[in-house]
Amino acid sequence: MCVSVGLVANTYIDSRQFLAPPRRGQPQSSGGPARNPSAAPIADRAFYTEHSLAAHLSVSGRLVRKWVHDGRLRSYKLGGCRRFDPADVVAFLEEHLDERGAA
Repeated sequence: MCVSVGLVANTYIDSRQFLAPPRRGQPQSSGGPARNPSAAPIADRAFYTEHSLAAHLSVSGRLVRKWVHDGRLRSYKLGGCRRFDPADVVAFLEEHLDERGAA
């Protein structure tokens, strides 16, 4: 089983920081990927872990794995753990945009 740790700018961070509210007296950070993921070089991007992506999209990890298995969502396998490029996530979401409710 993969440990929920992501590599961000050569520093390991625990994915739980994406889910936990900031502690009292600590500055609030975005905790997620850059606002414009495709603008940053690939080595400087914050990649999602399966767990952090599932939490970000409010879905189960099992559904994220299904999307990968079906070829709908690109991922990278690094050291046995799966990582997701924020630019690939944005492209995936744009492909699945539901415009029925748009005015």
